[in-house]
Amino acid sequence: FVLPGGIDAHCHIDQPMKDGSVMADNFETGSLSAAFGGTTTIIPFACQYKGENLREVIKDYHHRAENKSYIDYAFHTIISDVNKKVLGQELPAIIKDGYSHFKIYMTYEDLKLNDKDILNVLEVAGKEKAVVMIHAENDDCISWLTEKLEEKGKTGPKYHSFARPDVVESEATNRAISLSRIVNTPILFVHVSGKETIDIIRNAQSRGFKILAETCPQYLFLTKDDLDKDILISGWINKKRDHGNLLFIDLRDNYGITQCIIDKENSNFKELEKIQLETVIKIDGKVVDRTKETINKEINTGEVEVVILSLI
Repeated sequence: FVLPGGIDAHCHIDQPMKDGSVMADNFETGSLSAAFGGTTTIIPFACQYKGENLREVIKDYHHRAENKSYIDYAFHTIISDVNKKVLGQELPAIIKDGYSHFKIYMTYEDLKLNDKDILNVLEVAGKEKAVVMIHAENDDCISWLTEKLEEKGKTGPKYHSFARPDVVESEATNRAISLSRIVNTPILFVHVSGKETIDIIRNAQSRGFKILAETCPQYLFLTKDDLDKDILISGWINKKRDHGNLLFIDLRDNYGITQCIIDKENSNFKELEKIQLETVIKIDGKVVDRTKETINKEINTGEVEVVILSLI
Protein backbone atom coordinates (compact mmCIF):
# COMPACT_ATOMS: atom_id res chain seq x y z
CA PHE A 1 0.00 0.00 0.00
CA VAL A 2 1.14 3.55 -0.74
CA LEU A 3 -0.27 6.02 1.77
CA PRO A 4 0.21 9.78 2.23
CA GLY A 5 0.94 9.05 5.87
CA GLY A 6 0.72 6.43 8.56
CA ILE A 7 -2.44 5.54 10.45
CA ASP A 8 -1.79 4.91 14.14
CA ALA A 9 -4.76 2.69 14.92
CA HIS A 10 -4.09 2.33 18.66
CA CYS A 11 -2.88 5.11 20.92
CA HIS A 12 -3.79 6.62 24.29
CA ILE A 13 -3.87 10.42 24.39
CA ASP A 14 -5.27 12.67 27.16
CA GLN A 15 -7.24 9.72 28.54
CA PRO A 16 -8.67 10.33 32.04
CA MET A 17 -7.39 7.84 34.61
CA LYS A 18 -9.28 6.77 37.73
CA ASP A 19 -6.15 6.94 39.88
CA GLY A 20 -5.55 10.59 38.95
CA SER A 21 -2.46 9.96 36.81
CA VAL A 22 -2.07 12.04 33.67
CA MET A 23 -1.13 10.86 30.19
CA ALA A 24 2.17 12.18 28.84
CA ASP A 25 0.50 13.74 25.79
CA ASN A 26 -2.59 15.77 25.08
CA PHE A 27 -3.97 16.08 21.55
CA GLU A 28 -1.67 18.97 20.67
CA THR A 29 1.62 17.39 21.73
CA GLY A 30 0.63 13.87 20.70
CA SER A 31 -0.54 14.84 17.24
CA LEU A 32 2.50 17.05 16.67
CA SER A 33 4.82 14.16 17.54
CA ALA A 34 2.81 11.89 15.26
CA ALA A 35 3.07 14.34 12.35
CA PHE A 36 6.85 14.56 12.67
CA GLY A 37 6.96 10.77 12.59
CA GLY A 38 4.98 10.56 9.36
CA THR A 39 1.67 9.65 10.97
CA THR A 40 -1.29 11.62 9.61
CA THR A 41 -4.18 9.91 11.39
CA ILE A 42 -4.48 8.78 15.01
CA ILE A 43 -7.22 6.72 16.66
CA PRO A 44 -7.04 7.09 20.45
CA PHE A 45 -9.54 5.79 23.02
CA ALA A 46 -12.54 7.48 24.62
CA CYS A 47 -12.76 5.53 27.86
CA GLN A 48 -16.00 4.77 29.66
CA TYR A 49 -15.75 3.98 33.36
CA LYS A 50 -18.45 2.44 35.52
CA GLY A 51 -21.60 4.56 35.64
CA GLU A 52 -20.68 6.77 32.68
CA ASN A 53 -22.86 7.41 29.64
CA LEU A 54 -21.18 6.51 26.35
CA ARG A 55 -22.39 9.61 24.54
CA GLU A 56 -21.09 11.85 27.32
CA VAL A 57 -17.72 10.08 27.23
CA ILE A 58 -17.44 10.66 23.48
CA LYS A 59 -18.56 14.29 23.88
CA ASP A 60 -15.87 14.87 26.51
CA TYR A 61 -13.21 13.37 24.25
CA HIS A 62 -14.28 15.58 21.33
CA HIS A 63 -13.86 18.55 23.66
CA ARG A 64 -10.36 17.38 24.59
CA ALA A 65 -9.38 17.15 20.92
CA GLU A 66 -11.19 20.19 19.54
CA ASN A 67 -8.87 22.70 17.87
CA LYS A 68 -5.81 20.94 19.30
CA SER A 69 -4.87 18.20 16.84
CA TYR A 70 -2.54 18.91 13.93
CA ILE A 71 -3.69 15.79 12.07
CA ASP A 72 -6.82 13.75 11.44
CA TYR A 73 -8.24 11.71 14.29
CA ALA A 74 -10.99 9.29 15.10
CA PHE A 75 -12.01 7.57 18.32
CA HIS A 76 -12.31 4.04 19.57
CA THR A 77 -14.43 3.69 22.69
CA ILE A 78 -13.60 1.56 25.73
CA ILE A 79 -16.58 -0.27 27.21
CA SER A 80 -16.30 -1.06 30.92
CA ASP A 81 -19.91 -0.77 32.13
CA VAL A 82 -22.17 -3.41 30.62
CA ASN A 83 -25.82 -3.01 31.60
CA LYS A 84 -29.19 -3.19 29.86
CA LYS A 85 -29.17 0.48 28.88
CA VAL A 86 -25.67 0.31 27.44
CA LEU A 87 -26.38 -2.92 25.55
CA GLY A 88 -29.87 -2.02 24.37
CA GLN A 89 -29.56 1.70 23.68
CA GLU A 90 -26.21 3.43 24.05
CA LEU A 91 -23.92 0.96 22.29
CA PRO A 92 -26.15 0.37 19.22
CA ALA A 93 -26.69 4.13 18.96
CA ILE A 94 -23.03 5.12 18.92
CA ILE A 95 -22.27 2.33 16.44
CA LYS A 96 -24.89 3.79 14.10
CA ASP A 97 -23.26 7.20 14.58
CA GLY A 98 -19.98 5.77 13.25
CA TYR A 99 -18.17 4.69 16.43
CA SER A 100 -18.12 1.13 15.15
CA HIS A 101 -15.00 -0.15 16.89
CA PHE A 102 -14.42 -0.41 20.61
CA LYS A 103 -12.16 -2.07 23.13
CA ILE A 104 -12.89 -4.27 26.12
CA TYR A 105 -10.58 -5.48 28.88
CA MET A 106 -10.21 -8.82 30.62
CA THR A 107 -8.00 -7.24 33.31
CA TYR A 108 -7.60 -3.98 35.31
CA GLU A 109 -10.07 -3.48 38.15
CA ASP A 110 -11.71 -0.33 36.74
CA LEU A 111 -12.13 -1.76 33.25
CA LYS A 112 -12.38 -5.56 33.24
CA LEU A 113 -15.44 -7.48 32.07
CA ASN A 114 -16.40 -11.00 33.09
CA ASP A 115 -17.13 -13.68 30.52
CA LYS A 116 -20.90 -13.06 30.56
CA ASP A 117 -20.38 -9.34 29.96
CA ILE A 118 -18.00 -10.12 27.10
CA LEU A 119 -20.59 -12.41 25.52
CA ASN A 120 -23.23 -9.67 25.77
CA VAL A 121 -20.93 -7.10 24.17
CA LEU A 122 -19.91 -9.50 21.39
CA GLU A 123 -23.55 -10.29 20.70
CA VAL A 124 -24.39 -6.61 20.19
CA ALA A 125 -21.25 -6.10 18.07
CA GLY A 126 -22.21 -9.04 15.87
CA LYS A 127 -25.72 -7.69 15.28
CA GLU A 128 -24.48 -4.16 14.58
CA LYS A 129 -21.40 -5.21 12.52
CA ALA A 130 -18.92 -3.56 14.89
CA VAL A 131 -15.29 -4.47 15.57
CA VAL A 132 -14.36 -5.55 19.11
CA MET A 133 -10.76 -5.16 20.29
CA ILE A 134 -9.77 -7.25 23.30
CA HIS A 135 -7.04 -6.76 25.89
CA ALA A 136 -6.59 -10.43 26.81
CA GLU A 137 -4.94 -11.25 30.14
CA ASN A 138 -6.14 -13.42 33.01
CA ASP A 139 -6.81 -10.89 35.76
CA ASP A 140 -7.01 -13.37 38.64
CA CYS A 141 -3.65 -14.88 37.71
CA ILE A 142 -2.05 -11.44 37.55
CA SER A 143 -3.53 -10.52 40.93
CA TRP A 144 -2.33 -13.76 42.55
CA LEU A 145 1.15 -13.47 41.10
CA THR A 146 1.38 -9.80 42.07
CA GLU A 147 0.51 -10.61 45.68
CA LYS A 148 3.25 -13.27 45.77
CA LEU A 149 5.80 -10.82 44.39
CA GLU A 150 4.79 -8.09 46.83
CA GLU A 151 5.15 -10.52 49.75
CA LYS A 152 8.76 -11.00 48.71
CA GLY A 153 9.36 -7.27 48.33
CA LYS A 154 9.70 -7.55 44.56
CA THR A 155 7.95 -4.34 43.57
CA GLY A 156 10.35 -2.78 41.04
CA PRO A 157 9.17 -2.00 37.50
CA LYS A 158 10.78 -5.13 36.04
CA TYR A 159 8.52 -7.38 38.13
CA HIS A 160 5.56 -6.21 36.06
CA SER A 161 6.78 -8.78 33.56
CA PHE A 162 7.13 -11.50 36.20
CA ALA A 163 3.47 -11.07 37.11
CA ARG A 164 2.52 -11.71 33.50
CA PRO A 165 4.09 -14.94 32.22
CA ASP A 166 3.08 -16.02 28.72
CA VAL A 167 0.29 -18.26 29.95
CA VAL A 168 -1.55 -15.25 31.42
CA GLU A 169 -2.00 -13.86 27.92
CA SER A 170 -2.47 -17.16 26.09
CA GLU A 171 -5.14 -18.47 28.49
CA ALA A 172 -7.20 -15.30 28.16
CA THR A 173 -6.72 -15.29 24.40
CA ASN A 174 -7.94 -18.85 24.08
CA ARG A 175 -10.95 -18.07 26.31
CA ALA A 176 -11.84 -14.95 24.31
CA ILE A 177 -11.68 -16.94 21.06
CA SER A 178 -14.05 -19.47 22.58
CA LEU A 179 -16.47 -16.71 23.56
CA SER A 180 -16.33 -15.21 20.07
CA ARG A 181 -17.15 -18.63 18.62
CA ILE A 182 -20.25 -18.94 20.80
CA VAL A 183 -21.76 -15.77 19.30
CA ASN A 184 -19.92 -15.97 15.95
CA THR A 185 -18.48 -12.46 16.25
CA PRO A 186 -15.01 -11.46 14.95
CA ILE A 187 -12.50 -10.05 17.46
CA LEU A 188 -9.15 -8.29 17.30
CA PHE A 189 -6.51 -8.95 19.96
CA VAL A 190 -4.42 -5.94 20.92
CA HIS A 191 -0.67 -5.93 21.64
CA VAL A 192 0.00 -9.65 21.20
CA SER A 193 3.33 -10.41 22.87
CA GLY A 194 4.17 -14.12 23.13
CA LYS A 195 4.65 -17.27 21.10
CA GLU A 196 1.95 -19.23 22.92
CA THR A 197 -0.60 -16.60 21.99
CA ILE A 198 0.62 -16.48 18.40
CA ASP A 199 0.15 -20.24 18.12
CA ILE A 200 -3.40 -20.03 19.51
CA ILE A 201 -4.33 -17.25 17.10
CA ARG A 202 -2.74 -19.05 14.17
CA ASN A 203 -4.66 -22.22 15.01
CA ALA A 204 -7.96 -20.32 15.23
CA GLN A 205 -7.34 -18.57 11.92
CA SER A 206 -6.43 -21.87 10.23
CA ARG A 207 -9.80 -23.25 11.33
CA GLY A 208 -11.63 -20.37 9.69
CA PHE A 209 -12.45 -18.35 12.80
CA LYS A 210 -12.53 -14.59 12.32
CA ILE A 211 -9.66 -13.61 14.58
CA LEU A 212 -7.41 -10.58 14.02
CA ALA A 213 -4.42 -9.32 15.99
CA GLU A 214 -1.92 -6.52 16.40
CA THR A 215 1.47 -6.27 18.08
CA CYS A 216 3.85 -3.51 19.26
CA PRO A 217 7.47 -2.52 18.57
CA GLN A 218 8.64 -3.42 22.08
CA TYR A 219 7.49 -7.01 21.60
CA LEU A 220 9.58 -7.21 18.44
CA PHE A 221 12.75 -5.64 19.76
CA LEU A 222 13.04 -5.93 23.56
CA THR A 223 13.71 -9.07 25.59
CA LYS A 224 14.30 -10.14 29.19
CA ASP A 225 17.86 -8.84 28.82
CA ASP A 226 16.40 -5.32 28.84
CA LEU A 227 14.54 -5.74 32.15
CA ASP A 228 17.32 -4.31 34.31
CA LYS A 229 17.80 -1.24 32.14
CA ASP A 230 16.48 2.08 33.39
CA ILE A 231 13.64 2.42 30.89
CA LEU A 232 10.01 3.24 31.46
CA ILE A 233 8.66 0.25 29.54
CA SER A 234 10.75 -2.41 31.23
CA GLY A 235 7.69 -4.41 32.23
CA TRP A 236 6.08 -4.67 28.81
CA ILE A 237 8.51 -6.85 26.89
CA ASN A 238 8.95 -10.38 25.66
CA LYS A 239 10.11 -12.75 28.36
CA LYS A 240 12.18 -14.90 26.02
CA ARG A 241 14.80 -13.73 23.59
CA ASP A 242 13.35 -15.55 20.58
CA HIS A 243 9.82 -14.19 20.86
CA GLY A 244 10.59 -10.93 19.05
CA ASN A 245 12.05 -12.84 16.15
CA LEU A 246 9.03 -15.15 16.06
CA LEU A 247 6.67 -12.18 15.90
CA PHE A 248 8.80 -10.70 13.14
CA ILE A 249 8.75 -13.95 11.20
CA ASP A 250 4.95 -14.02 11.44
CA LEU A 251 4.80 -10.48 10.08
CA ARG A 252 7.27 -11.19 7.30
CA ASP A 253 6.21 -14.64 6.15
CA ASN A 254 2.62 -15.18 7.20
CA TYR A 255 0.97 -11.75 7.51
CA GLY A 256 -2.55 -12.36 8.72
CA ILE A 257 -1.34 -13.52 12.15
CA THR A 258 -0.73 -9.92 13.17
CA GLN A 259 -2.58 -7.44 10.99
CA CYS A 260 -1.02 -4.26 12.33
CA ILE A 261 1.62 -2.86 14.64
CA ILE A 262 0.79 -0.04 17.01
CA ASP A 263 3.31 2.76 16.77
CA LYS A 264 5.17 4.82 19.36
CA GLU A 265 2.27 7.27 19.75
CA ASN A 266 1.12 5.23 22.73
CA SER A 267 1.91 8.02 25.17
CA ASN A 268 3.20 5.70 27.89
CA PHE A 269 6.12 4.53 25.76
CA LYS A 270 8.24 7.58 25.07
CA GLU A 271 11.45 5.59 24.74
CA LEU A 272 10.17 4.18 21.44
CA GLU A 273 10.12 7.51 19.62
CA LYS A 274 12.84 6.42 17.19
CA ILE A 275 10.77 3.45 16.02
CA GLN A 276 8.64 4.86 13.22
CA LEU A 277 6.47 3.39 10.49
CA GLU A 278 9.52 2.29 8.55
CA THR A 279 11.64 0.34 10.99
CA VAL A 280 14.98 -1.12 9.99
CA ILE A 281 16.08 -4.28 11.74
CA LYS A 282 19.01 -6.64 11.37
CA ILE A 283 18.46 -10.26 10.55
CA ASP A 284 18.92 -11.19 14.22
CA GLY A 285 16.05 -8.88 15.14
CA LYS A 286 17.98 -5.99 16.70
CA VAL A 287 17.07 -2.40 15.96
CA VAL A 288 19.50 -0.49 13.77
CA ASP A 289 19.66 3.30 14.21
CA ARG A 290 21.00 4.61 10.91
CA THR A 291 20.84 7.63 8.65
CA LYS A 292 18.72 7.37 5.52
CA GLU A 293 21.82 7.13 3.33
CA THR A 294 23.30 4.31 5.40
CA ILE A 295 19.97 2.49 5.46
CA ASN A 296 19.69 2.59 1.68
CA LYS A 297 23.26 1.32 1.32
CA GLU A 298 22.69 -1.56 3.75
CA ILE A 299 19.42 -2.52 2.09
CA ASN A 300 21.11 -2.64 -1.30
CA THR A 301 23.88 -4.88 0.04
CA GLY A 302 21.42 -7.17 1.81
CA GLU A 303 22.77 -6.37 5.28
CA VAL A 304 19.36 -5.46 6.69
CA GLU A 305 15.71 -6.06 6.01
CA VAL A 306 12.99 -3.41 6.03
CA VAL A 307 9.53 -4.01 7.42
CA ILE A 308 6.79 -1.51 6.65
CA LEU A 309 4.49 -1.40 9.66
CA SER A 310 1.15 -1.06 7.91
CA LEU A 311 -1.55 0.29 10.19
CA ILE A 312 -4.66 -0.10 8.04
